[in-house]
Amino acid sequence: MSSRNAAEPRDVTANDFPVNITESTHPAAKPPAEGELRVTLLGTGSPIPSTERFGFSVLVQAGENNYVVDAGRGAIVRLIQAGVEAGQVDGLFLTHFHSDH
Repeated sequence: MSSRNAAEPRDVTANDFPVNITESTHPAAKPPAEGELRVTLLGTGSPIPSTERFGFSVLVQAGENNYVVDAGRGAIVRLIQAGVEAGQVDGLFLTHFHSDH
């Protein structure tokens, strides 16, 4: 048993997830080529909760920049699976207020 207090805040890192980001083979794990824009659908769900789909969310990569549009339920998990750490996101765009993002 750890002597660490369960309520003590700590940083969350890629080690907390079952995917090794440094070994990810997902195309989003590496920046797109110069002048290229890459769009990755992180989730395509709806406001109705589903165990089969994550809430709507999109990763847009332009050069070294990573942007997330409408961070739906599971967006962080899907980013990690795509090989992008939350700290590598340069901007978040919310297109509208909705219950699923």
